[in-house]
Amino acid sequence: AKGYTWRTFGLEYQSDVRKNFNYSIGGGFGGFYSGRRKNLTAEMNYRQQPWGNFGVAFEANELTFDGDIGNTTLLLSGPQIEINFHRDLFWTTFLQYNTQRDNFNINSRFQWRFAPMSDLFLVYTDNYRIEPIFGPRDRSLVLKVNYWLTL
Repeated sequence: AKGYTWRTFGLEYQSDVRKNFNYSIGGGFGGFYSGRRKNLTAEMNYRQQPWGNFGVAFEANELTFDGDIGNTTLLLSGPQIEINFHRDLFWTTFLQYNTQRDNFNINSRFQWRFAPMSDLFLVYTDNYRIEPIFGPRDRSLVLKVNYWLTL
């Protein structure tokens, strides 16, 4: 079976993550299967100690192919919110928009650490299609319990 091989070149700069405000930016170019890819990424985060983290990420990929395969630009963006109510109680929400799947996603997780290395998670996920009509694809509500056993 014949596989694909390609080379890429990329650069990324990341500011000091120990600071309350930090960011990164990067980009690259190179091969991609039978075509070429240009990539740009950016991320910003703000930490309000001790209770919160807030961020947003963005990625763009421009894909070009020879022949009649076609060309496309794929975008991915998403903010994230993390709130710490107490040292054992956390809430994280992540939103994401993806042009490749024409999808908007919400993922929200509530976490309670009720004992060392033991957590209860309540996770809500909601996926929406953007085109042709904005509407739900699927959604779920999941309860998960991890308990650390010492034998």
